[in-house]
Amino acid sequence: MGMRDFALTIEEVRLLRALHRSCRDRRLADRIKAIVLLGTGWTVSDTGEALMLDEDTVREYVQLYRRGTDKSLKSNTGRARVNINGAIDIDHLGIVVDFAESVNAQSSLRVLRTLESKHPEAEKIYVYCDNARYYRCSLVQESVKQSKIELLFLPPYSPNLNLIERLWKYFRKQLLYNKYYEHFADFVAACRDFFERIKDHREALRTLLTENFQLIGA
Repeated sequence: MGMRDFALTIEEVRLLRALHRSCRDRRLADRIKAIVLLGTGWTVSDTGEALMLDEDTVREYVQLYRRGTDKSLKSNTGRARVNINGAIDIDHLGIVVDFAESVNAQSSLRVLRTLESKHPEAEKIYVYCDNARYYRCSLVQESVKQSKIELLFLPPYSPNLNLIERLWKYFRKQLLYNKYYEHFADFVAACRDFFERIKDHREALRTLLTENFQLIGA
């Protein structure tokens, strides 16, 4: 298989390099790097030497990349959206969610009250949260004073420290990536089903929701 006709566009190189930086699988990372090198003018021999791979393996990587085909996926239009507020206990992977017309003080209070009802034996329940205005409003602040809840605020602009953001990212990936829902009600039902069947995702979430934090700007 000749490689002289194999060339990547600037956008393909940018995307592949970004994927390479985020890749934690060494073999997959080698594949990506081999494709980038070959697609930017490197020879098969030089690429193999740089990655300590034989030339047949390098050719195989490119052939796998070339097999990719574009697929069309139906999509919906409209402004309907699902608003979900929630909290997660990372030790036991217990999840409380509230489907609401808007994520606001009222929905936050419903989540906090549900958390409190689920832990009647607890003397104190510490809840880490971001700096959204509805957590700091007087309605929420006055309510938690009369409860077992204590809100602990994360530093501003630090979603990397908020573990529930990983849950939302995983949730979106499961529900949205390469998925099509004929009706909005079907999408809402799928969202509810995800949380009702959260035990099916325990293994993935146990790996994802660890207290390993990315230090931005360090």
